[in-house]
Amino acid sequence: RRNNKMGRLTKLDIIRPTLINYRKEDDYFSYSKLSTFLKDKVKYYKKFVLKDNSIDDDDETKELQFGTMVDLFITNEEDFDNKFAILKELPSPQMRKFCNLVYKNMKNYKEFSEVLKQSYEDLKDWNGGKLKSGFKNFIENFDTDVPQEYFKNILDEKIITDEVSRSKAYNIAKKVKSIKQFAPKSESSEIYRKFQIVFKLGEDKFGAEIDEFEVCHEEKKIYLYDYKTSSFLDNFIFMGFLKFNYYLQSSLYKFGLIEWAKNNLPGYTVENMAFKVMDSNNYMEPLLFKTNDWHYESGFTGFFVGKKYYKGIIEIIEEIKESQKENIWRMSIENYKNKGIVNIPNFSKE
Repeated sequence: RRNNKMGRLTKLDIIRPTLINYRKEDDYFSYSKLSTFLKDKVKYYKKFVLKDNSIDDDDETKELQFGTMVDLFITNEEDFDNKFAILKELPSPQMRKFCNLVYKNMKNYKEFSEVLKQSYEDLKDWNGGKLKSGFKNFIENFDTDVPQEYFKNILDEKIITDEVSRSKAYNIAKKVKSIKQFAPKSESSEIYRKFQIVFKLGEDKFGAEIDEFEVCHEEKKIYLYDYKTSSFLDNFIFMGFLKFNYYLQSSLYKFGLIEWAKNNLPGYTVENMAFKVMDSNNYMEPLLFKTNDWHYESGFTGFFVGKKYYKGIIEIIEEIKESQKENIWRMSIENYKNKGIVNIPNFSKE
């Protein structure tokens, strides 16, 4: 077993996954939660502790939403209209933010007039303390057709997109179905898609939705896959797998699927995750990125790439629990324990 940065020895053979029944009210860890904590502890606190589900309109969110579209066209095209809304015209970025704030504040105020006032004040704070338009004029603009159509779809919990993006996602998914390296191992294989599973890692509950896995009865093997779209296909390992912490996902999903196989297909081997990666611009041919046993175990224990350290699942869970215990979200636990003091190391002269 590999030691992680903290010097602990992680023995995966004593951390057995245990399948448990899924219930919507359950609160559990996931790849998404762990990755969010790694990238932005404040965002984790707002989203998963305070339960603030307001939409973040940033580039990463847009790319993830585009990937979700492609996933749907591959795995469950009939569900597209339930999750997405195509709008011909969008409100201004400021008005879109206001709509999201209104949606969030509706859970906290009974009177809609109070919701609007609070949302306007929240928008001012987000915009640096001032807005060009006064409250009355801003609300009059909010009541026009374009913002109201956008807001209606937010209330319906739809993801907003446009026809150009939809068409591009559809064409990418169509291409994927003819790619040789994505084809099933056998004509008799069973294919499972969008498979929800909840399991335990030690005493901690995890949830996952697996894009796809193939049960090859001839080989008695289960092949695990996740779909990704990327604008940097040839550099996916550094700009996707490592940057967006997909290594956590590949370890967790295999871990959870192992128990499913024990209960449902005893004697079958779960293979390491492979990523079916498509060019988001639909220029380059899709590629299959395969992980191995080292990636699987290192996802739990942590690893180095050059001098950069990537934290493993077990260490991240420990830090989340420590942050919750101490209510510390604006600095790392390590810096908190060092009382906010960071000693700059010596650097090599060569």
